[in-house]
Amino acid sequence: MAQANGKTKRRTVLQVVIAAVLVLTFALAAWYLTSERFGNVVRGRVVAALERSTGGRVELKSLRWNLGKLEIEARDLTIHGLEPRGEVPYVHVERLYARLKIISLLRQQLGLENVSLDSPVIHFIVNPDGTTNVPTPKAKSKSGNNPVQPLFDLAIGRTEVNNGMLLWNQRRIPLNTAVNDLSAALGYDAAARRYDGVVHLGKIETAFQSLRPFSSVADIEFSLFADHAIVKALKVSSGRTQMDSSGTVSNFNDPKIEIAYKASVDLGDVGSIARVHELRRGTLELNGQGTYSLKAFSASGKLLAKNGSYEVDGFHVSDVSGGADYSVSPDRITLPHLYARAFGGNVRGEVELRDWMPSGVQFVAQKAEQAGVANLRLTNVPVGQIAAALSSKKLPLNRLNLAGTRMPRMGTSHS
Repeated sequence: MAQANGKTKRRTVLQVVIAAVLVLTFALAAWYLTSERFGNVVRGRVVAALERSTGGRVELKSLRWNLGKLEIEARDLTIHGLEPRGEVPYVHVERLYARLKIISLLRQQLGLENVSLDSPVIHFIVNPDGTTNVPTPKAKSKSGNNPVQPLFDLAIGRTEVNNGMLLWNQRRIPLNTAVNDLSAALGYDAAARRYDGVVHLGKIETAFQSLRPFSSVADIEFSLFADHAIVKALKVSSGRTQMDSSGTVSNFNDPKIEIAYKASVDLGDVGSIARVHELRRGTLELNGQGTYSLKAFSASGKLLAKNGSYEVDGFHVSDVSGGADYSVSPDRITLPHLYARAFGGNVRGEVELRDWMPSGVQFVAQKAEQAGVANLRLTNVPVGQIAAALSSKKLPLNRLNLAGTRMPRMGTSHS
């Protein structure tokens, strides 16, 4: 009996010792994980990883985390590219905050629930010879059928950019946005000196000047070279409006964008966002191509309108359908071969609007009073009623060249 009691006491003592050792181990581990020494080790590894993936020289002032809340905060993150000494660095972020989420404990997978960038500055320099300040990743390309070396593949629940700035040579472009459900993957082909990327933006929240805030979804697949970029596919949708496009950006020193696009635009959504409430409904389909540079732009193609509706001060146009070729440049908009069905009749002809460049969302009505010529032929359209309505809007009827016929009605004569 005494022997059994002795074994029990020894077992109890052993259990207490093991428990004390485990508690002490966890306490020491928690202390070390929050110590400055361990923080320096982690910061050094983060810096080394960023230098391998970007090819630039990285500085990171501080890196802190809260294991209980799965939060990470980095301050004064700087990535130096190939810019001259004394220039604004390639990338600088005053504060980066990230909150992690556990995807799978068994697989030890973590995701990013929230990422916030405060005052980020991205500096992109294009020299006269076409070279840039973008550094080359130090990661070696893989051998075999796929030479592209993955740089990162991540998904973020919500991303916020606050008080940011893109510097393109001396041009300043503000960066302020919030995106939900962002996913991105980027790889580098060292042999071709090319980045290949895919980005999904689940919900982009946009607010621009006097427009009503709106949200959109976008997907982009691209290849980025030292002096040009290829956009293999760009898909954007907002409400009932969507666009599919592809194109190129050539010569970063004097960029020129060439794009081919196909879009379906909901005119009711456009009227609501632009606060042009007279534009009630309808669909506008566009199919064409365009170019844009810092000096000029142009676009051309075909358009098709369906079930359009416009109403202002008792003047109501509904169920308007039609189409036209179109050409747009900084000095004029031309709609040759225009055809439409409105007011129960048919309209054919051409329209030209000069000096149309907007100064606000109401520019169409303002510019229509200043310049523009329309040569239209009307069939079975009540011309007198339309002319009276247009006169009440003080539109330049002297610039409208109308010709046509009207079907007789009870109590009326031919016109």
